[in-house]
Amino acid sequence: MVKTRAENKRPSPEMREENAARRVRMKRCLEKAQQEEAFRELLILIGANGGKIPYGGVDKLVKTYNKNGFKAVTRDNLYYRLKKHKNNRDSVSLLGSSVVVSERSSNEVISDLSDDRVSLRDVSNIVAEPNDAAPRTSTAVVAKGGRRKGSTKKAAKENEEKKKELVTKCATMFHEEYAKAKKKGIIVSNGTLKKIIDEESKKSGLSNISVSLSTIRSRVKRGNLDAFNPNQLSPIHNVEPIICQFCIRLGKMGSPLTKTTIIELANDLVADTEYQEKIKECKVLRKLDSIEKLSDAWYRGFLNRFSAVLTRSGTTVKDTKRNTWVTKENFVNMYENVYEEMVLAGIAEKKEEEI
Repeated sequence: MVKTRAENKRPSPEMREENAARRVRMKRCLEKAQQEEAFRELLILIGANGGKIPYGGVDKLVKTYNKNGFKAVTRDNLYYRLKKHKNNRDSVSLLGSSVVVSERSSNEVISDLSDDRVSLRDVSNIVAEPNDAAPRTSTAVVAKGGRRKGSTKKAAKENEEKKKELVTKCATMFHEEYAKAKKKGIIVSNGTLKKIIDEESKKSGLSNISVSLSTIRSRVKRGNLDAFNPNQLSPIHNVEPIICQFCIRLGKMGSPLTKTTIIELANDLVADTEYQEKIKECKVLRKLDSIEKLSDAWYRGFLNRFSAVLTRSGTTVKDTKRNTWVTKENFVNMYENVYEEMVLAGIAEKKEEEI
């Protein structure tokens, strides 16, 4: 049927504005659908990798979608959705909640929690096994709050030390493989480094920690397998344990040392020794003032290095029993315990006769 001229006329401005708004809404809906689908795939990858984002997984997922024409999927959008997902999951508390799990032939999991924001990853301690017989129902109670195991500063420091040892060991083993291949006139086969890292991570119980491949390759290339840099050490690192013992002993006796006293003590111990020259070299290298003596920067680093046994606190009132601590016997005991370390550090000399 032929349309009349009136029917083919241009739509009114109101109609054109409405059509434009409709196109924008459709475009946003399509972009949102693409992003949600990509985010679902990312969650599947994270679940299959033990709750961690696999190395290069996000970039690979973004490239796959962009290659197929879905330009709305970006790296920033996926990380934003992941952050929002974690925040929403944390806001829904499962502490003390009862979760009912039904084991059926279809491996279906049913929960009495009505909030759809709660994912199955929040109840990962419940394992449903397939059973062809009649369905059965079991109830599990999630343990109540408290500090997570391994969340203390001491545990975090121990994990950091274990990771450093793991990286150093992997670098040493890869350097040996590299030397063997170079001797034979060939190159190291692909996947050798990845295999070494996986095996050593399992042996040390750190399979949940990711080790950078480029870090190990860089260490082998530079010939510095343990990444040791002498310029990062304190110029008096051999004397610091002695100062730490002084602080501990005097603190227990009720006469803790202050910041000024500790700095003066350290400067007195290293006066006219080889450590004074090391202090000068360290400060000249860093272009610092007052190159002959230790200052506040060393004090902050000293407390950081011995944070496990030393702490800072305000002035406190001691009872009268502190008088029983400040005695000659206690001071003799303190010096006898640190004399040996002072001799080993080279800041004291043992005499045959008493002075």
